[in-house]
Amino acid sequence: MALLHRVVALVCVRSLVMERWIAGREIKFARDGALDHTAMRNALVTMEDLRKEMRKRLGHEDTRRLRRALLERDGSIGPSRKARKA
Repeated sequence: MALLHRVVALVCVRSLVMERWIAGREIKFARDGALDHTAMRNALVTMEDLRKEMRKRLGHEDTRRLRRALLERDGSIGPSRKARKA
């Protein structure tokens, strides 16, 4: 089993295509306050999941104040806020 893991890791290090195929990549489901409901549905992310992470990481749950939101490769949701206007 350890040998198989080593071989897969080596292949991923040497090939971006194989790394993306094996490990996947992040899924964007919000940009500049606009939600992509199709991407959310495909990623099995609910509005409550997003709101929970926004409250935890950003201190609010107003999606209009999102710069972007991603489903990371490890399964976590990564919201980021828009820059404040000066």
